[in-house]
Amino acid sequence: MTCRGALGCSTLSRAADTLSAFPMANTKSAIKNARKSTRRMLRNKGVKTRLKTLAKQLETATKSGDAAAAKSAAIAYVAATDKAVRSGVVHANAASRVKSHTAKLVFAK
Repeated sequence: MTCRGALGCSTLSRAADTLSAFPMANTKSAIKNARKSTRRMLRNKGVKTRLKTLAKQLETATKSGDAAAAKSAAIAYVAATDKAVRSGVVHANAASRVKSHTAKLVFAK
């Protein structure tokens, strides 16, 4: 396995270990598609984890009552959501719903 891009060998090997329970592909194109799928899965997982972290930070900021912290957390969360839509991790309608809920939560007070 060659190590290229942002993902290191250890990350790809761990992902390969998790996928070892699935049947191995037979053709060259299927093997390549399995590698691509693994890379995309890891990238998408990182993006989704980041969104969850930002959502939790937004929630704690709004519960604390600090309007400035809540506003900055909301801006960061909406920006990350838009970026996830551009990369295809999150559906556009889901992101729109998230932004609407965020605006109601933060700016409607």
